[in-house]
Amino acid sequence: MADNEDNIKYSPYDQKLFVQERIHGIITGLNEAMATPLRWDSEYNAYHYEIICNELRVLYINISSKCTSQEKKDIKQKINEAQTLVDEGHESWEDTIEEGKRKTFNRENWLKIRDILFEIWEDLEELMDAHKFNPSSNEGEDDEDD
Repeated sequence: MADNEDNIKYSPYDQKLFVQERIHGIITGLNEAMATPLRWDSEYNAYHYEIICNELRVLYINISSKCTSQEKKDIKQKINEAQTLVDEGHESWEDTIEEGKRKTFNRENWLKIRDILFEIWEDLEELMDAHKFNPSSNEGEDDEDD
């Protein structure tokens, strides 16, 4: 049995590179969607802010293995809160005598959605820095400015 253990060959496969590539792709998509969060995306059949919420969740999933229990709890709570707001949407139905029901812009809910998505994005950026997912956070201390 010991002979089998001695014959194990290890692959030079480095998962960190693939995780970095996935994160890069997610961040690229987030940056594009964040520029126009109220835009409707016919490919995904969703508003950009809905896509942003999902992508923030995917980003979290990709870094969560390095997060502490408290960090995970805090981010999950915010993501769930954001999802609830996103599910409510930025539009409301209003009764009018002349037109019956009509759709209106729910500014109050939109501002809550916008703010919590931005807050989650900032929190995830800090976690990526803290857990060395960002390339700049992997540089040595000698590279710091004096």
